[in-house]
Amino acid sequence: MSTHRWEAAIGVAVVVGWALASHLAALSRLSLVFSLASLAIAACWVVASTPRGQRAWVMLAVGVLGLVLGGLVHAAANPARSLWLAQHAGLLALFGTLFGRTLLPGRTPLITAIATRVHGPLPPAMQSYTRATTVGWTVFFAAMVTASFLLFAWADFAVWSTFANLLTPVCVTAMFLAEYALRHYLHPDFEHATIMQSLAAFSARNRGEKDGKGAA
Repeated sequence: MSTHRWEAAIGVAVVVGWALASHLAALSRLSLVFSLASLAIAACWVVASTPRGQRAWVMLAVGVLGLVLGGLVHAAANPARSLWLAQHAGLLALFGTLFGRTLLPGRTPLITAIATRVHGPLPPAMQSYTRATTVGWTVFFAAMVTASFLLFAWADFAVWSTFANLLTPVCVTAMFLAEYALRHYLHPDFEHATIMQSLAAFSARNRGEKDGKGAA
């Protein structure tokens, strides 16, 4: 098995293991501890992924958000469950913002920027398609956040946890596969990158932003 396939297999195993552990922990006595640990990991990841010039502001924003969240959780009837909601909906909203902000005037849509890194300058048809794909991912994350709040408010917590911890990775994977199939159907003659190549280009784009070499 090639190195890339091993990395993909390990990545899938980590995601599946984390999803199962999160679901079981959310329904156990470890719920509060696990949710706090997950939020701490997410906060560290956000800070580490931020360009150095903006890191101080992001750390301040994370600190203020933590204080606000702490106050809300303290007033909540079930603090652990409120933290789980904040973790799930907050992370999805973060990704939605990451995609959505690149649709603003004067910016390059995120998928367009990634595709350009892989293929070079894109023909007009692919520019339109990659912009539409960026819109699609933005809408997808907005819908997932909405579903998370609705299920949390109206469904049993075990149902919400199943959606948040088990079905969310499935939905994201299904979105990836659906977009990949649609791209092949609409643009069969275009040289298509694999999902791993796209993820590598996304990482390279982030490194470029951190070094001040690129923006979207």
